Amino acid sequence: MACTRVAIIGGGASGLVQLKQLLDTFARRDVTRKLEVILYESRSEIGGTWLCETQPKGYQRVNTDEQVYFQPPKGQDPSPMYFGLRTNLPYDLMSFRDFSFPEGTTLFPDQPTVLAYLQVYARHFNLLPHIRFNTRVDRLYRADDRWSIESTSSSRSGSELEHFDFVSIANGHYSDVWVPPVPDLSSFPGEMLHSRFYLRPEEYAGRTVLVVGSFASGSDLSRQIGGLNIGRYTSDGRPLTPVSGSESGFTKVYVSASGAPTPQDQGGESSQPWRQFVTNVPLISHVERPSDDYPKGRIHFQPGQTNTEPIEVDTIIFATGYNFSLPFCKVTDEPWKSHKLLDRVITKEERDNGASREQGGLKGLGVHGLDETMIFLDGDRSLAFLTLQYQVVPFPLAEVQARLASMLWAGLLPSFPVHPALPPNPTNPYFTPPPTPGTSTPSTDLDGHAVAQVDKPIRKVLKMRQKLVFGAPYEWTYEEWLMGLMIEGYEEGVGEEWRRIEDWRRARRNDATLRFRTLGY
Repeated sequence: MACTRVAIIGGGASGLVQLKQLLDTFARRDVTRKLEVILYESRSEIGGTWLCETQPKGYQRVNTDEQVYFQPPKGQDPSPMYFGLRTNLPYDLMSFRDFSFPEGTTLFPDQPTVLAYLQVYARHFNLLPHIRFNTRVDRLYRADDRWSIESTSSSRSGSELEHFDFVSIANGHYSDVWVPPVPDLSSFPGEMLHSRFYLRPEEYAGRTVLVVGSFASGSDLSRQIGGLNIGRYTSDGRPLTPVSGSESGFTKVYVSASGAPTPQDQGGESSQPWRQFVTNVPLISHVERPSDDYPKGRIHFQPGQTNTEPIEVDTIIFATGYNFSLPFCKVTDEPWKSHKLLDRVITKEERDNGASREQGGLKGLGVHGLDETMIFLDGDRSLAFLTLQYQVVPFPLAEVQARLASMLWAGLLPSFPVHPALPPNPTNPYFTPPPTPGTSTPSTDLDGHAVAQVDKPIRKVLKMRQKLVFGAPYEWTYEEWLMGLMIEGYEEGVGEEWRRIEDWRRARRNDATLRFRTLGY
């Protein structure tokens, strides 16, 4: 029997579900090829993003004239998870279709619960024998009509070269941190880090902290750090009880964000006890260099309605998101040399004293050069990228995308269109044609590409991620469209959950205040 070789890069949720879907698909009686599949995982255990450190995370700050970078020390790869994290989505909505969370799971589970769910999932479907742990992919390139992978492992010396017919990239999107360019940011003398390297609020007790960004992580971090004062201080810093010399003092928290309401201002959070210890300020305009009058320097802000006076802080935490990163796709290799997938290249100065092997790899805020499905490389469906989409329910989306890739690679979709028509996303201006003259003003994305601006300024997340920003209900439209492309390959008796999005799933996603009603934030 002829053999099909498939590689999966990454052992998080997307990589695991890709492995499971491949095994299921190639086990069908109407599939005439044998499957040989290898999942490369750089760590010693599965879980990807959902793994968590137990000790403070080390990191290095790299200052350049135009940018500040943060990276782990050489040989380290900390997870972005932090103590006290709870999911933004209820467990039933985020679970895979064929494997539920255990009975009694808290509606919005914590990190250990989600990690255990993925570990049980891998054992239940016997995925572990196909995983190479402690093995890092260093290069992925196309040669002689096959994909070549060079990898290194802690269990062997030197590099190993292997060849595959298909590759699924599921290496996650939470490693290469993005920090906005701020004039003179490198002159700040205090502590500065990205939220990837945050672990627990107690590390910042008694300090003045500026959190940049107010979305998921920024909201959580400001709530946790400001919450250190609850029951101990008034909002203006006066102690409620005597403070001894061994105790940390008042912790002042600022949140720098755009003019849009922060998550803490929505759903009634303004009444929550930590809210009085968090002050909203506008976006940073520049950093004032340290001086005799201001030895810590000062943070200056863009014009806004309130709180625009410069401030002195001890610590700046950037909760500003991540670049897409493909460090194993070297700009000197094909197809990456001629196929513009990401806009930037990882430089030597970014990885100074760190992961130097990543130099020359690809990175960027947005992904270009995908086909109409927004899964495969344009012009080459032997390479898949799972869950690049933003503001989605990731586990079930990865499940649908992985199933489509598996069925296509197994030859079960002979009528798959060369150019399927992706449904438009009416809430995303990158999907829609420019409006008639007089109804918009020109705008550009963060890379300078022109885009129509309709009715109001385009949000920064849209400028960063462009067509990859989905959100509900478009993610359901997209998933049902993918399901429709698979119908010809379905076996008899395929469940309704693989033909349409269930009503309960839509209703659950639309309940915008469920998390606040459950957790209080």
